[in-house]
Amino acid sequence: MQKLIETGCVPPLYRGELVHEIVGREVDVSRFEAHPEGRLKIWSMPVPEHVYGLGVDVSAGTGASNSCISIGDVQTGEKVAEFACPHETGYDFAALAVGLATFYNGAHMIWEAQGPGRPFGRYVTERFGYLNVYFRRSEDKLSRKSSDIPGWWSTLQGKVVLLTDYATALKREEFRNRSDVALEEAKCYIRMIKNDSVAHSRSQATKDPSGARSNHGDRVIADALCRKAMGELPEPEPQEAPDPPAGSIAHRWELRKQFIGKAKEAHYSW
Repeated sequence: MQKLIETGCVPPLYRGELVHEIVGREVDVSRFEAHPEGRLKIWSMPVPEHVYGLGVDVSAGTGASNSCISIGDVQTGEKVAEFACPHETGYDFAALAVGLATFYNGAHMIWEAQGPGRPFGRYVTERFGYLNVYFRRSEDKLSRKSSDIPGWWSTLQGKVVLLTDYATALKREEFRNRSDVALEEAKCYIRMIKNDSVAHSRSQATKDPSGARSNHGDRVIADALCRKAMGELPEPEPQEAPDPPAGSIAHRWELRKQFIGKAKEAHYSW
């Protein structure tokens, strides 16, 4: 993990806030507003035609731990944005998540459904009508048939599988996380031999830049769910390069290659 921090982490290209408002039953996104102390960090703005996954960890909003959002690009395998704030939850946080999902080309969203995730999920799907979301399924069955219950439900073994898959993706560089604070949090997760679970050490020594009173590893859960959301999406089909415009340098170069090819054919057939 330390090696990933030293070799792969870079400061975000942009930092600020997503300006949005609730209009009727929809979240209207107007723009991204840069601010040096902004809660939203962006390493890459949305790219047309790219597909994104979005993971959410919802806190109680009391300042003790962060509500976090992590967004990843399926085409590149990179985490492109991160949001963390200890005072966001419920209705307003759901509106922000839907706004960010809309901003990133209608990203596939997944969140932990227990606790404060329950009202969050209702706001996302029922209040704002955002339905490009993960639906609960039995992860242990071969069919893995989806239910009509939105959100990811955490169990003892389910959390082990989630974080193990995330750790494997990091090791294989299938998910590249540019956030040093998120990977520092990941270093604090430990495997509990007693009950074969995974837990955060709740380190009080690490000061969280978002202002949370203690570090509970919330970014890690959002990152792991983001990776899961990305894995739920089909592999994007390779796009054929469009023909170069007539008269352009690329077009003239293509004509030259065709001319040379035909000249060689004529020479050898003769």
